[in-house]
Amino acid sequence: VFEKGFKPRRTIILGSWDGEEFSVLGSTHFVHKSEYELLSRCVVYINSDCPVKGHKTFSARTDSLLIDSLINAAKLVPVDPPINMQSFYDEWLNNKISDRNEPVITSLGGGSDHIPFAYRLGIPSTYPEFLPDDGLYNTPVYHTAYDIIDFVERFTDPASPFTGHFPRHRLIARLILTLIIQFACAPRLPLSILRCSQRLLDDWLKFMELVTHQIPNISEYDVNLGKFLIFVRIYRIIYRPNPWKLLIFFNSSFFL
Repeated sequence: VFEKGFKPRRTIILGSWDGEEFSVLGSTHFVHKSEYELLSRCVVYINSDCPVKGHKTFSARTDSLLIDSLINAAKLVPVDPPINMQSFYDEWLNNKISDRNEPVITSLGGGSDHIPFAYRLGIPSTYPEFLPDDGLYNTPVYHTAYDIIDFVERFTDPASPFTGHFPRHRLIARLILTLIIQFACAPRLPLSILRCSQRLLDDWLKFMELVTHQIPNISEYDVNLGKFLIFVRIYRIIYRPNPWKLLIFFNSSFFL
């Protein structure tokens, strides 16, 4: 594609981190070393840590700022071309549907190298992966001597009879590449600003409900949770016409 004149608007960096099992040492060191540049220029981090742990269930662990981009990428990616040209989004939608009539998308959580990017610097991050089955996170042989290519070919990601080996690996690669192209080439970053603000508001309301239930007399401690709620609502109204200001607000006030 580069020979045909393709040039992304933004730099794409591929990173490979060591020491993940020892408190994500490699990625944390990189973030500390490059903190100023990352804060100034990094717009998204896509994590890939054993992204195919199975072939049954797709897990979309995603920052709320990236939900729309992930959904759009899934709509563009076929499941297993050229035999199965159904969009991956349609397959994903058949697994579980949320109350928004969309696939279930969970919060980012921890457990991998996105931690320093997402939680130290506030960089929007996503960690898409396939899991063995509903309710399982890893195969029984994970991190054992039996966790080898033969097991992957036979159980974790069995070959398609028409398109060859590792169909889920190839699918997750297409999905991640589509996400990369979206963020590298879009004139305006495809961030879900309103989703993020709504998620923040919903989570804060749940937190307020929990706190007031556990501590009914919280007002006696001179703690006013309502002030923060009003603060969030004001910023949602003021910055809705200009989502870039809202993005700066979230990054500077909540994640750092």
